[in-house]
Amino acid sequence: MAEKNVEAIVTPKARMAFAWAFRPKPAKPNADGTTTKKPRYTVTLLFEKGETLADLKKRCYEAAVAKWGANADKRISHPKFKKGFKDQGEMVDKDGALYKGMTPGAISFEAWSYTAPGVAGPRADPDTGKVERLTTDAEFYSGCYGRAKVRPYAWENPEGGYGISF
Repeated sequence: MAEKNVEAIVTPKARMAFAWAFRPKPAKPNADGTTTKKPRYTVTLLFEKGETLADLKKRCYEAAVAKWGANADKRISHPKFKKGFKDQGEMVDKDGALYKGMTPGAISFEAWSYTAPGVAGPRADPDTGKVERLTTDAEFYSGCYGRAKVRPYAWENPEGGYGISF
């Protein structure tokens, strides 16, 4: 079955966390000090408690069907399937303490890319009508609010893992 791209979707308003929008986050080194992964741009979106993200979850299902066809439901229901969504109550530091600003029971997810994202500001240029582009950490940072245009995709790791990411 040929895989097709799922259409991108704009998220509801979310608070941004762990934002690396203007320079890529370095990859974590392996135990031997080498790095096999590429640096990437990343942000975690924190949604208000009660936000269902129904449209986004529908797109995730579409991505699973595009990847696995008739086996999509079987993959999704597997206990080790990585759904992409996380309860903010699971976002803890190395000592197990909840990160400041996290709301247990509220949904979050990480979006990432190997290429720099375009970050649009809240205002349009009065002369051109185009949305301003943000270019610095002072303009877009962890803690600010915004929306993201994301495309869910299903993936498989040759070592046995599979899931949905953004």
